Amino acid sequence: MTAESEFSAASGHPPLPGARWALALGGVLLAGFLIIVVCASIDRGRRGSLETVVQVTAVEDKTYYSIPANDAGRSAAAVRLGGRSLFLVSPNTVELRDSDARRVAVDSAKGLAIYQTEDLRALPAKEQGNTYLLKVEPGRYVKVRPSGEANGK
Repeated sequence: MTAESEFSAASGHPPLPGARWALALGGVLLAGFLIIVVCASIDRGRRGSLETVVQVTAVEDKTYYSIPANDAGRSAAAVRLGGRSLFLVSPNTVELRDSDARRVAVDSAKGLAIYQTEDLRALPAKEQGNTYLLKVEPGRYVKVRPSGEANGK
């Protein structure tokens, strides 16, 4: 006589069909739920490294370049890109949607992002490779270039 049939006989109830299968299935489901809870808690602990967003456009950039009011300030380097200084081409701004400006670098000394665009309305084709943009306000940028190419030099 098995333990199940002894229990059934002692309690006066007939044995339940599939009781062992139900118990095994319940155990497997409980173990699976436990594994899911453990994995979820591990992921929650690493959320900072798992969920990172890098904005490569100028959409959320709130650091603006202030255009110098005098000519002496305009002739100084606006930002540095790698080892090159970039100078203001002119104080005139160009209009460009922030989502069309792609960040290429950040000047670590000033904290300004340096952008480029493929939009021909903002930068003609001949200026595409050597001209960069600095954000002065949402949707407005100034052109900067390396020293030998700025201000028509």
